[in-house]
Amino acid sequence: MEAVVVVAVIAALLLILGVSLTSVAAGIMVILIAALGGMLILFAVCGILLAVSKSEDAVLDGFEKPHGYDTAVYLCGEERITNIFPAEGVLRDLIYKKKECRVYVCRLKKRSIAIDRHSAVIIIAGIALSLPSLIAVVIEFVSMF
Repeated sequence: MEAVVVVAVIAALLLILGVSLTSVAAGIMVILIAALGGMLILFAVCGILLAVSKSEDAVLDGFEKPHGYDTAVYLCGEERITNIFPAEGVLRDLIYKKKECRVYVCRLKKRSIAIDRHSAVIIIAGIALSLPSLIAVVIEFVSMF
């Protein structure tokens, strides 16, 4: 939210200094293209991890803060694996109500990550929404000139 306020203040100052509205709008669109591109890269990498992972039986073993935020931890056999995304705080009882579930496990060189169904939906929705948004903003940016 603070970023939106900062961009609005900078845009207002540029307009006061005499920069054209078209140039300010183009600058905002460049920032938007960069943000949407970053989101698409994030979801694409997560999508690749989801594609190469294998489905395994797991048991929800609770929540931990290994990176400063709550993450669901699953027990797959003897191995404790953390989820790829932070655990939701609002609907936690509804999303994580099953103790026994199936998760997608991606075993990397240094550690393993789990992708539960909720995270898989987020990845698929993120790709499905950020790609057309990025295309639309790029088309609009190109049409400005």
